[in-house]
Formats: sequence, C-alpha cells, structure tokens
Amino acid sequence: LLQGLGPNGAIAGVKVPAGTARLRLTATLHSSVPSTTGQVAVTLVDAYGTPYRLPAGQLSADGRPHPLDVYVAGGPLTLTTLDLVVTVPSGKADRQRLTVTELTTTDTEGTGRRLASPTDWRADSQTDSQTDGMSATPDPKTKPTTPRMSSGPGGLSVDYGTGFIPGDDVWSSGLLTVHLEAPQPKAARITAVATESFLASTGASVGDSLDVPLNGETVPVRIVRVIRELPTVSDDGGALLIDLRT
Repeated sequence: LLQGLGPNGAIAGVKVPAGTARLRLTATLHSSVPSTTGQVAVTLVDAYGTPYRLPAGQLSADGRPHPLDVYVAGGPLTLTTLDLVVTVPSGKADRQRLTVTELTTTDTEGTGRRLASPTDWRADSQTDSQTDGMSATPDPKTKPTTPRMSSGPGGLSVDYGTGFIPGDDVWSSGLLTVHLEAPQPKAARITAVATESFLASTGASVGDSLDVPLNGETVPVRIVRVIRELPTVSDDGGALLIDLRT
C-alpha cells in the first residue's frame, strides 16, 4: 500500500554503525575570551528517517581538545547536524573557531571504532536575541559574520564572528547558534494515496497535484496511487493518505 511514498535518496551524513552505545566527538573551541563556553548538540537520524536531537555537552573555549559523548541505543544511525550555541558578547565581537578533530564509536562490548570525518558539510549561523520588552533597531555592524568552513588532516573547522550587543544596551541578551549540516539530497515532492471516492468527489486522477490545507498552510501533494478504501475512514467524500516524511 505504501510503496512509492518514501523519500528519494539515502540520508547523507556520518554513518554510525548498529550496536553503537556511545558516539564521541572530539572538539576544540578557540576564542579570544578563554572563559567562553558553548553548548553542543547533534542530530542523529534512524533507519526510518526519524531525527533525534541530542545534547553532547559543554565545550570550553580553551583551545584544547575535549571529548563530547552522546549515548545511543540500537542503530544504525546517521549523524546529520552539529550545533554550537554560545552567548553573544557585549561591547565587542569575538572571532571563534570550532574544530571537530575526531569521531569515534564504542559498541556494547567496549570495542572502539573511528568514523570518517565529514568533508563536505556546510555551515550557517543564527542569532536569538531578547530585549526584555524593549524595542531595538538592529545595527548591521553588530551582526555575526558568515561562518567559513574548512577541512583537512586536522579535522573539520568552522571560523565565524559572533557579532556583539552594544555596550550601552543593558537590556538585551543573545545566543548565537552555529549550525553544521551534511547537505541532503533534494527532498521528494509530497506524495499521497487516494481512495476511489476521493478521486470521484474531486475530479482528480493519479498523477495530478492538489493543494491540500495542512496546519494552516497550503501544501502541493501529488497523487501516486488509488485504492478502494482506507481503514477507519468513512466513504463520504473519500480520503487522502499523505506521506509527510518526504
């Protein structure tokens, strides 16, 4: 019934083998302010395409490598994103560099394995600012700079400027999220299976695209198959089974 409803292409990223109990990222954060710390999180996607965002711990900006552990169960999994969240400094921007030097796994029997380091990931950043109810006009000079990626024998690195909050702005605070992501295959168009009565009531046919209201939005959906009926659905007007994972 559901044949033909899945996403196109495999999930891109670092493959984490089945049986892994712990994923370890060895990372270094450089900053002109050694007291800086950041929070690291990763996204792991299971074999069904379901993403799980998991915390990896705190990373100090002391220029030294630190192990960041993520405990998992089952598998196989795919590591698709890594996020670093740091506080936006006040008065002056900071130049920082995040480097992931090594990725390793440990299975349930304690056997370690080194994973291939990503080389083609991309990076962007986003600032989340709060002004405690005060209105503020953003100044382009205070914005973070575009992250710049590089890779080599030393691992995957991203250089970026944090931006800053003006020193005379005592009301504002902000967090900068630096987002590293494996480029994914182009998403397939959302597809659906329709009942015969749905096609009859709408005048649509297999292969047609319809605009379907979903959660307040209008989404184009392509009908890829027709069936007589769907379980637990009344025959009045028919029904449409949509695959939202695409």
